[in-house]
Amino acid sequence: MQSFVLKTIKQFNKSEGQDQPLLPMFNDDEDKEYATKLLRETLVNGKEYREQITHNAENWDFERIAFMDVVIMQVAMAELYEFPSIPIRVTLNEYIDLAKSYSTPKSSTFINGILDAIVTELKKDKTFLKQ
Repeated sequence: MQSFVLKTIKQFNKSEGQDQPLLPMFNDDEDKEYATKLLRETLVNGKEYREQITHNAENWDFERIAFMDVVIMQVAMAELYEFPSIPIRVTLNEYIDLAKSYSTPKSSTFINGILDAIVTELKKDKTFLKQ
């Protein structure tokens, strides 16, 4: 989002005043479908994802987990569940990188641990068939 806003501002032309054209929100229909499905699944399954986070965050009171960390983990879980063509490691790396940019200094390590525990549990239960 930050990158999108910066690119939009950089392409502004003073002579156009308030009638500045905005960059498209998505590159193509496939990107739009991906983003829409990811958001929808994150919201629809949020309660279930929070329960899994709580279960795997041993010795942590859920209320003390940074809100941004919870959001990042929920979106990552939606991608893990709903996009079988995306390898697990790719998803984990992407959301760990997001945590480095948008959350606390220790969040990436925390999120990595929780998501890894969730993936390990799901593989053990044979809930995940992907790698």
